[in-house]
Amino acid sequence: MFFRCWQFLSFLNRWILQQFEKALEIIRLNIFGFVVHKMQAIPAHEVTLTGISVILLIIFAFSVCSEDKVGGDRIVGGECQYKQYQGRAEVVSITPIGRPAGYSSDRYEVRFRFTPDQKIEEPFAQTEGREFLLLLNHNYYPGLDFLEKYDIKVGKVLDCTLKVIVRGTCTPMLFDFAFKTPEKMKGN
Repeated sequence: MFFRCWQFLSFLNRWILQQFEKALEIIRLNIFGFVVHKMQAIPAHEVTLTGISVILLIIFAFSVCSEDKVGGDRIVGGECQYKQYQGRAEVVSITPIGRPAGYSSDRYEVRFRFTPDQKIEEPFAQTEGREFLLLLNHNYYPGLDFLEKYDIKVGKVLDCTLKVIVRGTCTPMLFDFAFKTPEKMKGN
């Protein structure tokens, strides 16, 4: 598969260079005012077809030579799939960051450490000794109302699931929190 793709891409590279040389010749002739004389030798439909052909061949090259690999060196295309690791997130700091543009109230940077219940197999997703940023949907920083509603403070331990990508090209690591209001935690 690799050799066949390499041969095709090598041929495609040579062909594209020839087409660019034609296009550069047309531009050069246009700059020096010889376009009327030389354009008769290169029909307009050939120039248009050349551009369309280049685009189609590039798309074809990527579709032929791309493949998904799980556990290999590359993860390319397709619907994203994640492996889940249950664990706990301990809040280690809450820092006010003021009111960023587009926010209606003050926001806070909340950092946490994640401790998984089982060993994380993926090397890029190791969490030991690392701190992560708690962001809400659409990468929003939480406000004071959110922190109070879920009783989030330094030292608080939250149930959390780490999602690690195993297929596709989406975000490599996601944290999913099961936020519970204090009333739910008390069993009321």
